[in-house]
Amino acid sequence: MLQLLCIFMLAPVAVLMVLLRNDRDKRRHAHERQRLHELLQMERSQALLEAEVYARQQLAADLHDELGLHFTLLMAALSKAANESGAPPDLQGIVSQGQCFYKRMRELVHRIRQYDRLQDGLLPAVHSVANDVKNMGRFALHVECPDTLPPLHADHCLFILCMVQEGLNNVIKHAHARRVELKLSAEGAALVLLIADDGRGFDTTIAPNGHGLRNMQLRARLLGGNAAVQSTPGGGTTLRIIILTNTTNERKQPTPARHLRWPYPGGAGRQPPPGYRIVENVSG
Repeated sequence: MLQLLCIFMLAPVAVLMVLLRNDRDKRRHAHERQRLHELLQMERSQALLEAEVYARQQLAADLHDELGLHFTLLMAALSKAANESGAPPDLQGIVSQGQCFYKRMRELVHRIRQYDRLQDGLLPAVHSVANDVKNMGRFALHVECPDTLPPLHADHCLFILCMVQEGLNNVIKHAHARRVELKLSAEGAALVLLIADDGRGFDTTIAPNGHGLRNMQLRARLLGGNAAVQSTPGGGTTLRIIILTNTTNERKQPTPARHLRWPYPGGAGRQPPPGYRIVENVSG
């Protein structure tokens, strides 16, 4: 009788322990699923970062090597024809326009590569871009940057520099500003990029026609942050981009090779980006 009484008394405790254990297991599994989801998101972001960097490098190489060679041959033929007797009088002007076009193309290649600017670090690269804008004389540009920044992966530095360029480019094209402020600062575990102008502003409820703002928002998300715009018609525009720096430290660790089908978008004969391993060759 006593044993039966003990069983009835301990049964609720046993049931409670089983329920608590099941609840703990559910929480552990939910946490594990969340962790795996975050890891997959990080892997996806890293892959997109590397793919864009790779695409930029290939585009710059194609412009410089293939188009550059053909354009040089074309300009040589035009210059020879312009120097011959009986050549049309406007041919020399066409040659001058072609030389100007070739110079602009080389500048574009330099901008696409961007790694040239980043050889000395992100801060000197930002100041270099700012000096280029100042030399245009379109508006007064005030730059504020810290002496040092948290450790950043090279791909992240490239994206940040691209966002600086795109933000200033938007100001040049659309703002009609007289004064612009560019500020880069470290705030805790985040890096904050601020670009503010006193220009004509715009209605943020209407989606912009260009791709500049969307590109910056995409890059910010890939870097674990976000980009927000505050603007009113006639009241200037403020772009604030927040990038989490703690995710960049994890990227310093070697990442496992990723597998992909080949050829990669961009044409046959090219090499896959670093960190990728070809597992299947597909034609077409």
